[in-house]
Amino acid sequence: MKIEGSLENINTTDTLEIQYILNKPGCGDDSKTHTVREWLGEFGLPLQDAYYIKWTQTIIQAGMLLRKLEKECPEDIMEKIWMSTYVWLYLNYDIKDDFESQFDWNTTNVLEFLNKILKRIGDDDEHTGN
Repeated sequence: MKIEGSLENINTTDTLEIQYILNKPGCGDDSKTHTVREWLGEFGLPLQDAYYIKWTQTIIQAGMLLRKLEKECPEDIMEKIWMSTYVWLYLNYDIKDDFESQFDWNTTNVLEFLNKILKRIGDDDEHTGN
């Protein structure tokens, strides 16, 4: 993923561009050449996949928020925050329901959750004078 500009503008999709690299896999006899376009096409995925862009945005944002929280929270609290983040991003899906709507809900809510904790810590610091 190529990002134009600063990470603070990560929500703007025009700052993101999916780029693919050529990598010699070291397997096979080189009798066939496959392209990314061909491989993605076999799975019905576009080259500029909106899901992949949203996933990347979410991971970057969550990572930045988690790093801020790690500076402020004790380890036992961080373990709970890390586990909650993991569950929301990777486990909170029902295979009987539409993936995209669940993914949108999970990514939105995990970022809101992390932002609320960070805001709460900031509010507590203001009240305690830290």
